[in-house]
Amino acid sequence: MAAKAKRKILIALGLMLASESGGVEQALAQRAQAITYAGKLDRRNPRDGEIYASYPIQLTAGKRYEIGVDSEAFDPAMTLTDPDAEVIADDDDGGEGNNALLDFSPTRSGTYRVRVKAVDGAKPGADYKLTLREVRPLPAPIKAKPQSTTALRLETYGGTLEASDGEIRGKYEDEFIFHVNSGQTMLFFLKSDAIDPVLQIFDAQGKTTDQPITQDDDSGGGKNAFIAFTPDTEGDYIVRVTSANNGETGAYALRAAAMPES
Repeated sequence: MAAKAKRKILIALGLMLASESGGVEQALAQRAQAITYAGKLDRRNPRDGEIYASYPIQLTAGKRYEIGVDSEAFDPAMTLTDPDAEVIADDDDGGEGNNALLDFSPTRSGTYRVRVKAVDGAKPGADYKLTLREVRPLPAPIKAKPQSTTALRLETYGGTLEASDGEIRGKYEDEFIFHVNSGQTMLFFLKSDAIDPVLQIFDAQGKTTDQPITQDDDSGGGKNAFIAFTPDTEGDYIVRVTSANNGETGAYALRAAAMPES
């Protein structure tokens, strides 16, 4: 088949890759709706000296594509720009090993551009493979409809860290004791606008000041703390309220809720 006829077929499929560089080998292979180009890094950015290659690709709104860059010569990375030349996605190691891979669904049809570069400073002429593949669209999200609903009883324990409280290595602390059944999940939320709060949980039978069973600093949103705690053994557990920084004082709210046991 003549090269010109082959090009027309590829355009008709909407999966054309057109190289702007005369030094890129136009080695095309279409397998399972994929187009592969073998190329070389052949451009140098005059501003920073970065070696790269750039390709325009035609994408259709509503379709889903995988764009991959593989190389045995260097660690590849890529960026994707939209028809307005705005960077909308980038990837370094999304593929196998150090290779790059993007999963992308355009919201409008047009000419997008893939820029290929090396993370590790490859020399001009380094080989790589660029692949564009149309893949099956993802299914529509399922509207969440719970099979059952359980109300949580959220209990709030107010307190204040003060200089008169217990002190461990320069940090003040308050302690609360909770009885938790084996396999039961307790949710603990610690919120404060005055301190950077930290939650720690200890076994009340063998508590040490240095090794909590679990702890958290910032999982509760902002600087607040959150722990979901499910012990293997029934018993009393100490929940310690402390701070991330030495000498912090101020009010806090500790909230606790027991998840219903199945």
